[in-house]
Amino acid sequence: MANNINSYISTLPVYQATTATAMPSAINLPEQSSQTQPLENGSAYVKSYVSPQINKTQLSKAQTQNDPVINQAISALKEVKFLPGDMEYMKKLGVNSIFDSGEDAAKLIKDRGIKVEFGPVDGPKVHAQWEENGNKIIINEKYKNTTDKAVILAISEAMIHEAGHAKDNDDLSSKQEEFDCLALNTLANRYHQQTYPEVFANAGNSAILNDGVGLYTKLFFDPDPDKKALKARIMEKYGTLDQESPNHPCSAGSLVSNLGTTNK
Repeated sequence: MANNINSYISTLPVYQATTATAMPSAINLPEQSSQTQPLENGSAYVKSYVSPQINKTQLSKAQTQNDPVINQAISALKEVKFLPGDMEYMKKLGVNSIFDSGEDAAKLIKDRGIKVEFGPVDGPKVHAQWEENGNKIIINEKYKNTTDKAVILAISEAMIHEAGHAKDNDDLSSKQEEFDCLALNTLANRYHQQTYPEVFANAGNSAILNDGVGLYTKLFFDPDPDKKALKARIMEKYGTLDQESPNHPCSAGSLVSNLGTTNK
């Protein structure tokens, strides 16, 4: 099944953030603005998933983490604004809204004293994970010391996903919760793709991009109105989870409402 999914995904067009494509159903792809800003040159089982103005943004002590790459990613997270129409599009798929912007997620991280750090995660394909007991978001240590601007942006997109899990104040998850949080990293990735097209045009082959945040942008905005590849991916990664969890109700119209549960 995984091979079939990967074969199908490989045929999907690479999403160009400044070009809108009509959806062949009642759910229409939101139009994009053509405005862009230059990126400043700067020096789990997973609940997963550059600083655009690094020389202009000053973080207070309370906001600053210990790692310079993490701080760049937090700065990038704070600037994220969901593109016009994107949240409405997600709601039509059955996504529950968690944050209104990247700044909301960054505020939660600051207010809750959540530590964001690089470290070992639960598997080689895990990009980031939320640890309720430690009140921290862990980013896969293989991305530590990266200077790749696309990867730093991707780390910020992973942060908003994990902050979505953190907001619940529990260590539970579900297919609907993962769906909601995957929508968050997709919304952030779309903002970054539009704002920094030159960064993504020259992005490398990092797994956090190609098998993480960039992949989910393709899957959520796949022209297939049934989103078969997205459903298959959710089942592949989260099929053993319950349908819903606290604060993440699964409505009858949700894309994941009719997905079964695989054996744990």
